[in-house]
Amino acid sequence: MCYASDHIILTESDNAQISWCKGCKSYSLVYNSCCLSFTETEIIEFKELLLGLNQSDFHYSFFGQPHALLKYDFVRFGIALNQSDIKSLINLIREALTVNEIFGIIYK
Repeated sequence: MCYASDHIILTESDNAQISWCKGCKSYSLVYNSCCLSFTETEIIEFKELLLGLNQSDFHYSFFGQPHALLKYDFVRFGIALNQSDIKSLINLIREALTVNEIFGIIYK
């Protein structure tokens, strides 16, 4: 995520927001207290990763609910998401991509 303040909020919910930075041409996803930055290709790949999760991926128990832990092997942190979180994020990403495409058509 760049330090430019020239961004637009594409979509948001009670605990998530996806914005588009006009400066660095990237998406920022803030989910609870996590912030992730993606290129357009990366956010599509992240959505596909979420769509590809199956029941066997939810084998971590946090707060009495099954969670999938998304992390890279070379880092020491990850994001724990339950099935409701996953569905919500998939819908938000789809909406953000659509809204950004519409903005691109209108403001070209």
